[in-house]
Amino acid sequence: RRDPENRGSKVSCYTDNNSIPSVVSEHEQGTRNLKKMNSKQLSLHNHFVSPMYPKTENEKKFLMEALLGNLIFDSLSSRDRVDFIDAMQKEHVNAKDTLIRQGDI
Repeated sequence: RRDPENRGSKVSCYTDNNSIPSVVSEHEQGTRNLKKMNSKQLSLHNHFVSPMYPKTENEKKFLMEALLGNLIFDSLSSRDRVDFIDAMQKEHVNAKDTLIRQGDI
């Protein structure tokens, strides 16, 4: 159902253990789910060496800014974030290519 304040976001109603209905926005539910996913900090083993693909300074800056605004990557240390960006590889695709299909994973 739609948000009662008509902001356009959907809300969910559910009942907790005390049978008290609650209203939770999609954003709030998504934030809760991400916190569950990020509850453990990723720790790479010392012997792991990530791949490194060349990037321009502008590409590195763009990727760093994109990751800083993403809850999934909030738990990464600065060093791990740089390693992650270094390991990213540019891939060219056609406009009609399917990149992600819901339910595949």
